[in-house]
Amino acid sequence: MNVSESDQDGQSRETVNDHGRVKRSKPRLTVNEEVMEKLYQKAKEVDLQPSRLANFVIDTYLAEIERTFFGTRGASTTVNLDQSSRNIDAVIVDDHAIYNCHRMVRFSIMEVLCEYHDLNLAFSELEKASLGNVEAAVRGIIKKHNLESKLESGDVLKQAYDIYLSKYATSGRLFAYRGVKDVISRLSNLGVDVLIATETPTPVFETASDVLELAKTVSYDKVVFVNQESAEESGGVLLQFCENLKLDSSRCVVLAATKNAVDMARSAEMRCIGVSLYEEPEVLSEAGAEIVRAETGLVTLDDFFGHTLVEEDDDIYSESS
Repeated sequence: MNVSESDQDGQSRETVNDHGRVKRSKPRLTVNEEVMEKLYQKAKEVDLQPSRLANFVIDTYLAEIERTFFGTRGASTTVNLDQSSRNIDAVIVDDHAIYNCHRMVRFSIMEVLCEYHDLNLAFSELEKASLGNVEAAVRGIIKKHNLESKLESGDVLKQAYDIYLSKYATSGRLFAYRGVKDVISRLSNLGVDVLIATETPTPVFETASDVLELAKTVSYDKVVFVNQESAEESGGVLLQFCENLKLDSSRCVVLAATKNAVDMARSAEMRCIGVSLYEEPEVLSEAGAEIVRAETGLVTLDDFFGHTLVEEDDDIYSESS
């Protein structure tokens, strides 16, 4: 077969076979440079590395392809588990892995500091304000800009939370990340308690819970507030919370979306699964997460239990092949 024309820009390719017939193959999938440039510029605007954006897109869509064509082992809601062999009793979900509430709080803080107090901040300066103790992060920003005599972190946060509750805590702006409710449902169906660990003040959490109807899946008595200054202190609060619920902490797993949450889990000597919605996978892995997925909906039951729940029968495939 002779190739008569080969275009490197994604155009169709013509080949001529031995009978002199021209055959046109389908064009190859290529990256549209104009679209890529727009993505690149948008990534720069929000201080997001283009490489991370590309990795997220690739991870997400490869996972969707795997689910669509092959299914995801351990992710079925119809798994039957022998309760006597169940090795975990509870999964504690860092609420960064549930919804975008923390991003909305960050927008509110930025609005207060930039519009009300004329600070010129890069978006990245507020990154820690949604990944750890918020008040400590705001104090750091105030100190960095030498505004300690003019601003109090508590006053900034009060203004920010007022803005958040009036402007951002709406069904049009708050949303749960894809697959979250399915993950919670699968765990609950297997008799595993699902708890929520949050760093937000009570009014902020309650508003997000109401908008997203979280109470339908996780009752309020299963929510623990862990907005301490250090991961060690938060870990202590988490351990006390489990003790109050008569849960064996060694049989609990934390689903964490931030390094702070991973540190908290490790401080409490709990296993930890990471989701890289906010931080690079390497950051979570190096902090101690044993598995890191691109998003919450991609975490499987096998990940939580630490072993395969459903063994695939090789004979079935050999008979059908």
